[in-house]
Amino acid sequence: MTTPRIITAMLCLFLLASRLPAEDMPATPKPADRAKVLVTARDQGLEWLTKHQAADGSWGKTYTVAVTSFACLSALSASDEPFTGERGQGLVKGLKYLLSKQTEGSFEPQGHSWIHGQGFATLALSEAYGRSLFVKTKPDIDTETLKSVVAQAVKVIAANQSTSGGWWYTPGSPGQHEGSTTVCAVQALVSAGNYGIEIDKKVLAKGFE
Repeated sequence: MTTPRIITAMLCLFLLASRLPAEDMPATPKPADRAKVLVTARDQGLEWLTKHQAADGSWGKTYTVAVTSFACLSALSASDEPFTGERGQGLVKGLKYLLSKQTEGSFEPQGHSWIHGQGFATLALSEAYGRSLFVKTKPDIDTETLKSVVAQAVKVIAANQSTSGGWWYTPGSPGQHEGSTTVCAVQALVSAGNYGIEIDKKVLAKGFE
């Protein structure tokens, strides 16, 4: 089809749509209705996570460190008091699972991408520590342990920054970097810094570059 014919066809469709009766046009949902739909979807998602958590506190069949980190982040962001009730218990179990998968802040490698698990687990534990500072119901977990592990984990992340300023899938890869790996490392560093945990600001600045 030539360009003039394409333009003509588009104009015809536009004119046809403009002549549709108002009752035939899809209604724009009100903000309150949209919010209700989103809250319902969120709660259904959290309910699914609660039902599918493994006995050891993890989620997923593979890449359990990263997947469990995402599940914990979901629970942390869904409530002003994330450590209460059945969901709160599941969240704490997930956090304890993550703690069990690290040694001196270095998380267990799973699959071909170590840094994704390292970055997302550090982010989840950091956010859990940060939230514990402001909630009424404290988590059934040693928050000083959370803080200590995050402090170690950000040092591990910093030590594996490539000479280019980014991060690669595996540790000790000088000069190599990739977008998603760098983003998850930077997110972890930013979160830790936000909650008063010491980070190397030069490492963070180089990551942003």
